[in-house]
Amino acid sequence: QQQQQQQQQQQQQQQQQQQQRENAKDSENRDEQEERHFTPLWRKIAAGGLTGALGQAVASPTDVVKIRLQADTLLRERGLAPRYRSSAHAFGAIVREDGYRGLYRGVSANVMRASVVNGAGIATYDHAKHLVGVYAGLDGSKTHTHVLASILSGLASAAAAQPFDVVKTRMMNQRAGPHSYRSPLHCLVHTVQSEGLRALTKGFLPSFARLGPW
Repeated sequence: QQQQQQQQQQQQQQQQQQQQRENAKDSENRDEQEERHFTPLWRKIAAGGLTGALGQAVASPTDVVKIRLQADTLLRERGLAPRYRSSAHAFGAIVREDGYRGLYRGVSANVMRASVVNGAGIATYDHAKHLVGVYAGLDGSKTHTHVLASILSGLASAAAAQPFDVVKTRMMNQRAGPHSYRSPLHCLVHTVQSEGLRALTKGFLPSFARLGPW
């Protein structure tokens, strides 16, 4: 009986060792598959930047109207009559005053901004989720992992896009005239020369507060 018990114990130990070896091999295979299928960071940035640029190029007229309507709030606060009564009126007024090109005022800055935001945000989110799982041992499907990756993604997006946001807003809010900005570069240089580099960081905290949870 003792011999039988010893044999059974040896068999159980052998089975456990075999199971451990199989588990270790499976883990190595999964790691190899994840590494093989893991998309490089530069591809994520390129894909996010391209899709962001294309999407914003199509939606730029609506962004122009939104910026103009938001700027009208300042006129109301100063006791002045707003320029536009509604979104439809803003569309029509812009076309009458500046032509259809007016709807695409600042489109180059807008496209660059969208490309940077999407490229930085999407790539950072996916890459951060992967790195958190590798180095911190957190499950990529858990809520706290998604939240942490989202916060890092929002920080990267807000930091990268803030100068473009300032330039985009100023170009879209201007009217055609001799003192208007000629290009995003002209707007950027003029802003820095007249207000300093800190002007490019205006609105960073609200921007991060919006992009962080998203």
